[in-house]
Amino acid sequence: MMSTKHCMYNIFIRRLLIQNFLLVLVLSTSAVTSFSFKVNHPWSYVKHLQKQQFPTCNKNNDSSRCISNVKQQTVSNDTKQQQRLKPLFASSSSSKDQNERNWKVGDVTIRKAQSAILEIYGTYMKALDKKPLITKSITTAFVSVLGDRLAQGIEANTAGTVLVLNWVRLSTFFIAGGVFVGPFVHTWYEQLWKLGRWMERKYGSSKKLQTVVQVITDQTIGVAMFFPTYFYVYEAIEAAIGMRVPSFHMATAKCREQIGSVLLLQYYVWPLTNWINFAYIPESLRVLVSDLVAVMFNAYLCTLVA
Repeated sequence: MMSTKHCMYNIFIRRLLIQNFLLVLVLSTSAVTSFSFKVNHPWSYVKHLQKQQFPTCNKNNDSSRCISNVKQQTVSNDTKQQQRLKPLFASSSSSKDQNERNWKVGDVTIRKAQSAILEIYGTYMKALDKKPLITKSITTAFVSVLGDRLAQGIEANTAGTVLVLNWVRLSTFFIAGGVFVGPFVHTWYEQLWKLGRWMERKYGSSKKLQTVVQVITDQTIGVAMFFPTYFYVYEAIEAAIGMRVPSFHMATAKCREQIGSVLLLQYYVWPLTNWINFAYIPESLRVLVSDLVAVMFNAYLCTLVA
């Protein structure tokens, strides 16, 4: 029987998994909605921006007249904004100047942060286009380390001891994520994507039917291939790092003991996650979305496998 602490640990992990999944669900849904609107309705999106920022400019305007209107509208908007902000800084001229300077500095800081985030995102997307396998493998390696670091912290907190990082374990999960999990998920998702395209060409199936078949295939064949293999990959890598002979007999015993708990938890999380992934997420970003959800799942999986 499991101890009370182990049961509390399982409950805590499941709560974190649910919170993490809901956060990713909200973020991915909003991002995909915005992405879909921009891609599928580009002219509507442009007109939407024009109406928000430059109401005097439309597609029938002469270009020079449009530029003039844009400048006038910008000046008018700036003047209105300054007038709205004046009461906030009316206490004294010195405090007003200081507050205005602080407001400008804060605005510049926010813009720089937004620019840096967009630059990082653009760099990541370019790397996905040029070297998708390597990019996804590296991403998965760091996600695996993050999950195990979180797992070790929770284990130490549950046991009431001081956290001492197990670097061999962290290194093992990093390498396993880079050489096995990342390439496996990348290749597997490509095959599922091809399965959907084949169904569309062969039978003219709808997107909904394709997604159903992809999720069922992933949660049966994919699960049967991935999880048992992961125990053996971990044992082989840990043995190589520890300079010892791998014990596949021990890996088999651990797999038989823990596979039920792993499968039970993964059926809580991954069917709905993959439904969203296959139905709404662009193919190049599916591994990234899976990695975001996998942070908390890996925290639980690391404890069982290690």
